[in-house]
Amino acid sequence: MKVKDGKKLIHINIVFFILKFISLPIVFLYLVVLRIKNLLYDYQILNIKKLPRPVVSIGNVSVGGSGKTAVVLSLVEKFNNTCVLTRGYKSKITTEKLYPKEVTNNSTDLFGDEPCLISSYMKTGLVVIDPDRHRGGLYAQKKNSQIGFFILDDGYQHRKLHRDLDLLVFDLDTFVNSWVFNKYFTILSLLPFGKFRESLSSISRANFILVSKWKHLGTDQVNIAIKQINKFNKNIIFLQSEISEITNNMGNKKTHGSVILFSGIGKPSVFEQDIARDFPDLKILKHIVFSDHYKFTKNDIQDLVKEAKNNEAFLICTEKDFVKIKEFDLGDFVESFYFGRQILKIDPTVLERINALIE
Repeated sequence: MKVKDGKKLIHINIVFFILKFISLPIVFLYLVVLRIKNLLYDYQILNIKKLPRPVVSIGNVSVGGSGKTAVVLSLVEKFNNTCVLTRGYKSKITTEKLYPKEVTNNSTDLFGDEPCLISSYMKTGLVVIDPDRHRGGLYAQKKNSQIGFFILDDGYQHRKLHRDLDLLVFDLDTFVNSWVFNKYFTILSLLPFGKFRESLSSISRANFILVSKWKHLGTDQVNIAIKQINKFNKNIIFLQSEISEITNNMGNKKTHGSVILFSGIGKPSVFEQDIARDFPDLKILKHIVFSDHYKFTKNDIQDLVKEAKNNEAFLICTEKDFVKIKEFDLGDFVESFYFGRQILKIDPTVLERINALIE
């Protein structure tokens, strides 16, 4: 979004800054409630339910595009008979409380963008939407008795379900650009003031810290951040990811030419940086940014096509956005929409731990 009036932008920032400070009492309350909740689970005062098969949790401690979905996709590609348990954020299933529900088709309005994307990657297995992950897991077990293990999507804070392996995806970009980077990880980092769901000390619960969004950062920034993380958890693994190809629904590939990016994700700037790094022969004319999990409309599609025609360019979005775009009748413009296919390599140490659980 472009704000033409500079004074208006300054006023907006001042109001936003004041509102943040007004929220500090809420942050204190949030911290107290969070610590009490975690202590109750740590000492098993609150009941933790178990599922009949192992549970691998994929979660984070920050908001907005850490890369959890990429980790989930990588696992469901590598293992057969998995079941992903998810909330189905912003889906009709959760809005109308139709859970538990198995994802059975590519209706992103019904199931949500991420569950549909995950389901499309599965060889065997299923994706189940239910905020009560234990109930969803039991439902899945009845649907498919051959489930090898469950993947708890966005599960780091969902402590009411027992997990056998806790994988924490740590967004280094958000951490480095936070108020408290290279300082004490203070209360100013927590919601709603900051962008973190929990304090840095909470990462000690994880079996592995999977560091994401780090390739575009400076070496000094990465080293300082890792030094801070090491104080609480030394089991650190850097995620290795890249956009392997830019393709469309027809299987055509693009490696050069003028492009317009558009995205509705948590970290649009990182998507743009990845495209620029992995495909240097592409000329990025602009990046049209929508809100995270944005539901595209027919008018949006028409506007994007018009923008591409006016600039003699083609369009590139993320794969998560593309699962929504391809639901539209794109007609003659079907070849104008491309997406970046991301490949993420899971460290063998993590895969060995999962194999040990399911043997």
